[in-house]
Amino acid sequence: MKRKRLLIAGAFATVVGYLGFYLTWKRRAIADLQTGSSVIETALGPVEYCMRGEGPAVLVAHGSPGGYDQGSAFSKLVGGQHTFIAVSRPGYLRTPLTTGETPAAQADMYAALLDALAIQQATRCWYIWWRSVGYSVCLATSHTLQ
Repeated sequence: MKRKRLLIAGAFATVVGYLGFYLTWKRRAIADLQTGSSVIETALGPVEYCMRGEGPAVLVAHGSPGGYDQGSAFSKLVGGQHTFIAVSRPGYLRTPLTTGETPAAQADMYAALLDALAIQQATRCWYIWWRSVGYSVCLATSHTLQ
C-alpha cells in the first residue's frame, strides 16, 4: 500500500514538473514570436511581417501551419543579397483572418502590405513543406508584384 502511494505521488510530481516546463516554454515561445515581427496597418487591415536582409525584395509566404516565423527561417536558410519580407498569412499569428479570407483577398493583402511598406516591386516566393520529409520547395517566378 505504501509503495503504491509513493508511485502515485511520484507520477503526480512528474506530471506537475512537465506541465510547469511546458507552460514556461510556451510563454517564452509566444514572447519570441511577438518580438520577432511587426504588425503594420494596411488598407485592408493589420498584417504581421518580418523583414530581414538587404537588396531586392522577396515576398515570402509560408505553408501551414505557422506564420512569419516560417518565412523568416526560410530566409536564414537561403540567405543572399535580398530583403526577405516574411508574412503571417491571414488567420495565422497576429494577422487576422478578416484581412484576407480568400486567395484573391490574400493577393490583395500582399499588394497592400507592399504599398504600406513603400516597396515598389518584389519577387514573390511561395513554399510548402512536403509531409514529414521537411524539404522546402520555393515556387519563385520572374513575375514581380507592383
